[in-house]
Amino acid sequence: MTPMKTVRSKIDPFATECLANPYPFHEELREAGPVVWLKRYDIWAMARYEEVQAFLMDWETFCSSAGSGSVISGRGRRGAPQASSSRPIHPCIPAPEWS
Repeated sequence: MTPMKTVRSKIDPFATECLANPYPFHEELREAGPVVWLKRYDIWAMARYEEVQAFLMDWETFCSSAGSGSVISGRGRRGAPQASSSRPIHPCIPAPEWS
């Protein structure tokens, strides 16, 4: 199998012009490749439907238990977190008290 070339981009998805009109950004991201490295934030991005759908459906490979965003679980991360009534949904929002 031939290794895939890493596609890098200097696009800032949080820039004012991108937030005001995200469609050109998404088009550029789709055209760049299935997975694109956003250099400014040191994160991977996807905008193609097929890749995004596969990513969202495969929680065993990709998880967000390490914090915001998703990581590949095979690199020392745990799988999907277990639900807990005492674990807050967001660090600033207390979890509900269930009896």
